[in-house]
Amino acid sequence: MAYQLTSVNAILRLADGAFIPMVEANRDYQEYLEWLAAGNTPLPAETPPAATPPPDFGGFLDGVIASPLYQKVLEQSIASSEVNVAFTSTMGAMILAANGRPNAIALQSGLSALLAAMTTVPADITALQQLLEDARMDGLVTL
Repeated sequence: MAYQLTSVNAILRLADGAFIPMVEANRDYQEYLEWLAAGNTPLPAETPPAATPPPDFGGFLDGVIASPLYQKVLEQSIASSEVNVAFTSTMGAMILAANGRPNAIALQSGLSALLAAMTTVPADITALQQLLEDARMDGLVTL
């Protein structure tokens, strides 16, 4: 018989996957205590994965506005209504996300439309990808 400690007040019996409460009156728990007394050692409890910090939508918005790409978008939005509409949509989605109301579909759609309408160079896409990674949004929005 083999056992594993858990992060809850129970022991996992590996043979059948039963969780045994740490209650003196429980027959299975008594068997576990006898197993321990015989010199056996249970497996340690599994460590839960570290919590992943949420995306930093405000940091992404701030990073975009401070980037040279933002100036490029502004210049192209003056000359092209298609870029202007995509830019307005994207900025709206980014502002809502930064204010606690993220909509991943709107962000993805807006950025995709904006990049399709704009004239960019590979360095622009690389810079935008870095901003997404820095804000932990690269798993949420793809370029």
